[in-house]
Amino acid sequence: MRPSSAEELQVASYAFGGHYEVHMDALRLTSETMDRGDRIATFMFYLTDVEKGGSTAFPMAGVAARPVKGSAVFWNNLFSSGNPDERTWHGACPVIMGEKWVANKWIRYFDQMQTHQCKSQQPSQMDFKVNGKKLKFKQPVVPTRR
Repeated sequence: MRPSSAEELQVASYAFGGHYEVHMDALRLTSETMDRGDRIATFMFYLTDVEKGGSTAFPMAGVAARPVKGSAVFWNNLFSSGNPDERTWHGACPVIMGEKWVANKWIRYFDQMQTHQCKSQQPSQMDFKVNGKKLKFKQPVVPTRR
């Protein structure tokens, strides 16, 4: 992967009570973000175990990833059409005991144009791998922008 294909690695830490509100990683494109395109995918690496709390919750998908040192979560932020996948809204639950460290890597669109071609229809299901288990969700989601 070329350096321009992804953003710099972002490291974040959460102490007691630390959390992050529910959001999407897809960007609203501006003149500053147009040069690399939107964030098509996210890798989140867990750098520490958390004694209690600190899960990454995906409320529209009904799943949460427990932070386990050395594990990672990957998801696509956009459909192949380039539209945001609303099922990827996620947030960091509060840390109740311990400390949480994560590293995020966002993959950008424009260097992927030959491999991330547009499809005429959006998929009606989404696969998640959470704590080693593959989960499938077949519920159609009506996109709404928040």
